[in-house]
Amino acid sequence: PGGDFEGLLLDTLAVVATSTNPTLDRVGTAIRRSGADGLIIAVLGAIDLDEVDGFARMRRGTTTGIAFLLDTATWLHLSEPMQAQERVKYEHIVGQLRHRGWRVIPVSAGDPLPALWPQVGRGGQDLDLAEAVSDDAGQDQAPSDPGSAPALAGGRP
Repeated sequence: PGGDFEGLLLDTLAVVATSTNPTLDRVGTAIRRSGADGLIIAVLGAIDLDEVDGFARMRRGTTTGIAFLLDTATWLHLSEPMQAQERVKYEHIVGQLRHRGWRVIPVSAGDPLPALWPQVGRGGQDLDLAEAVSDDAGQDQAPSDPGSAPALAGGRP
């Protein structure tokens, strides 16, 4: 049974096309029209509170919403005061999404992707930002060869 699902998923993903729409407005409309509950997985870059409001409404009913939220400031070389200011904004956005029922996985520059996936199963309100940061620091994880796992690094998201 697992192989059938994986095959179907891969077949579906193979024909997915990119959109020229620069906003998520149409996506939200399509999700609301479908009336189906399910799973939404999003990878989000820099978003503001207005965008959070619109985005958060996409998750309805028993739909599970998972957002990998990029801490875009970690890709930039900012002064300490600017880093602190951006961190406050980021934490507020994380809090707003979680308050609206989303599971939020914080993602910083250099985070190894395999370490992020297990956080998805922890539950939305149970995963707090401090726990995610301590996990990223390598606590409770075996040391790994930096070349063995992909990491988010480099240019701006």
